[in-house]
Amino acid sequence: MFGLGSLFHKGGKSRFNITSIKINYMGAVHEIAGFSTNDSEFEVRIPFKNKIASDLGDDVKRPELRIDAVSVGSPFELLKAPDLPIVLPYGNSTEIVLKIRAPGMKYTGPLFLNMLVKSSDLVHIGISVIRVSKEGKSKEIPVRRDIYVAKSDAFKQEIDLSDVVNPGETVNAIKASPPFEISSTLPSIPFSLKEDRKVEVYIKAPTYNYSGPLELSIA
Repeated sequence: MFGLGSLFHKGGKSRFNITSIKINYMGAVHEIAGFSTNDSEFEVRIPFKNKIASDLGDDVKRPELRIDAVSVGSPFELLKAPDLPIVLPYGNSTEIVLKIRAPGMKYTGPLFLNMLVKSSDLVHIGISVIRVSKEGKSKEIPVRRDIYVAKSDAFKQEIDLSDVVNPGETVNAIKASPPFEISSTLPSIPFSLKEDRKVEVYIKAPTYNYSGPLELSIA
């Protein structure tokens, strides 16, 4: 979603060592490389892409991504940002250019950015446990998943099928209990599991907020 970024700067006296740039966006923190500069005012250019897994089913909505507000954490000050909101159709990319003023003292540490979304098209998904079952076998996988996704969009979850599926056994179907639906898997169904017995499942989110278990049945 966010690329490596680059730095442009002009005149100044203080020295600043930005160890990393941490971007808070849609409930997740994305981290990109930092930089060092002697400049009290500088520009940060952050590549921003709207791209999710290419193997999602045709029924999955490819949503726009948007940024309605931008803020910079203390002790830095945001001097200039692009015209807002930024609305990025699926498959497109852009570059977010921010002009930032550094504090009046030497600084070593991260630079915190907040990219805020006010769109009502987002839902909050909280998952505390994943339950997997197959022909009388079952297991619980404790997780702490707390994300924001667009309504009817898909999110990826890696599942360990050990204890319910034997190595080399063929998986013909994976179903999710409401309010979720399975969009696709990697590897694609049907498949035979390798020794590690892990699979990536792309799960279609509901159109409303949800907090609870994620229940999957294997056939």
